[in-house]
Amino acid sequence: MVDPPSRPDQLADFIERGQRAQTAVSFELAAAELRAIGIALTRLPGEYRVNYRDGQDATARVAETIDQALEAGRAMAADRPPAATRGPRRRRPLRMTPKAHNRRMRMKQLRRMRARAIRQEEKKE
Repeated sequence: MVDPPSRPDQLADFIERGQRAQTAVSFELAAAELRAIGIALTRLPGEYRVNYRDGQDATARVAETIDQALEAGRAMAADRPPAATRGPRRRRPLRMTPKAHNRRMRMKQLRRMRARAIRQEEKKE
């Protein structure tokens, strides 16, 4: 544990450092909470910028305190328009292996030969 300073100017510096550390910790916690719901929180000099993770500058909101930024972020997440759905994703069929391709060609040839033999048989009758 750190001993508190004895002089008034040292005391003011000590308090200021503690407040900056507390602000940094609360910013990280707030950013993590908003990140989990799809919102990005950015710290700017004297203010906080809240936006969708993939949003443009037009959708950004600016807040002066971390509490206001949290409220704005939660409200943005609740009001977020639904994402466009593309439908079910379908898997592309795999290309055929050379062995499967050759087998398909052989079977095709056999079907042609069988059909030809049947046609010739019908002509004889």
